[in-house]
Amino acid sequence: LLTLSLYFFRQVGFQDTNPEKLSKDTDKNPTIGNSQAPNTIVEFTDFKCPYCKNFHESTFEDIKKIYIDNGRSDYRVVNASILGEDSIKASRASHAINLYYPKKYEDFHNNFLKRQPKNGNKWITDKIIDKELSKLNIPSKSLVKIKTEYKTRNSKAWKLAKHDKKLYEKYNNE
Repeated sequence: LLTLSLYFFRQVGFQDTNPEKLSKDTDKNPTIGNSQAPNTIVEFTDFKCPYCKNFHESTFEDIKKIYIDNGRSDYRVVNASILGEDSIKASRASHAINLYYPKKYEDFHNNFLKRQPKNGNKWITDKIIDKELSKLNIPSKSLVKIKTEYKTRNSKAWKLAKHDKKLYEKYNNE
């Protein structure tokens, strides 16, 4: 198993990371592509990070075309949520989607990054998340579960968002 790590907050050499450990630590994270692919790419990101948005708009599609779409790699997302409480809210929502309707995770991720404003102000609210969720054509039963999950303290989505923050710290992305 080859694991590539894309770090946007601090440059870390591959010698600093154990690929098998990183792969195991992220096996419950939202995944784009075939989770049985022979390689794994792990992205540490934040929905409020302008560099992450730029990467997604300029580079991700090439990675997707070359590695993900042809089954050479899956792509795991760790929502670091270091840029404010509203980042954590978006992370919880993305985990809730991944839990209850994972085939729409990628659309949510893409749409949310596109929506990011140029300023760094607080902008992620329940209202905005719910509006983005309504655009995804998720069956109503699943949509209710997703909304309840991301808004409920100590739900699985909340715990997964906390786990992402711990992974961010564990892999020295400070």
